[in-house]
Amino acid sequence: MNIVFKGARVGFTNWSGGIGVPSGGDSDKEMIWRVWIMRKLSLERTKQTVDMYYSVRNLIPEFFRNRDPFILQEQQVFERVQTIPTPVLLEDYTQLLITRIFNTEEGNFDMNQFVKVLMMVSDLLLRSSCSLGIHLVMDFKNVTMGVIRQVTPSVLKKLQVVITVSRLSMASRNTSRETGSI
Repeated sequence: MNIVFKGARVGFTNWSGGIGVPSGGDSDKEMIWRVWIMRKLSLERTKQTVDMYYSVRNLIPEFFRNRDPFILQEQQVFERVQTIPTPVLLEDYTQLLITRIFNTEEGNFDMNQFVKVLMMVSDLLLRSSCSLGIHLVMDFKNVTMGVIRQVTPSVLKKLQVVITVSRLSMASRNTSRETGSI
C-alpha cells in the first residue's frame, strides 16, 4: 500500500503543476488526497474530478467569489440561513448537512448568497471532514413566495451544474438511501 501512496504522490506532483489547480498550500493538498480516496485511489478519476471542481468555480463565479465570512456577516446573510453539518458519519460514511432558511421577508433574501454559504460549508467539509459525501437536508418551513420567485430556471441550471459536476462527481458510488413513504 505504501508503494501506491508514493506513486500517487509523484503523479499528483507532476500533474498539479501542469493544470490550473491553484497551489493553496496544505488545504488544497488535503482536498486532493480526500478526492483521491473518494475516487477509490484512481489517479485519472481524481484528476478529472479536481479539474472539474476548479472549472466550475470559473464558470459560475457568483457562487464562489467574495466568500469572506466577515463580509457575509456584515451583510446579515447568516441571520437568514443556518447550515449545520452533523458531527457523526452515517453508515455509508457520508455526512448530513442540515440547512434552514428563515427571516425571508420580501427583499431580505438573496439566492446567490444562500448558495454561496452552502458552497462554503461544503468546501470546508471537503477539506476537513472524513466523510465520503454529503446528504443535504433542507427545511423550507419558513420560505416565502419572495424566495420561491428567486428560484429561476437559470439559478436551477447553475445549481444543477455545481451539484452534479463539482460535488456529486466526487462520490464514486451511489450514496442515496431509499426511504419509506411519508
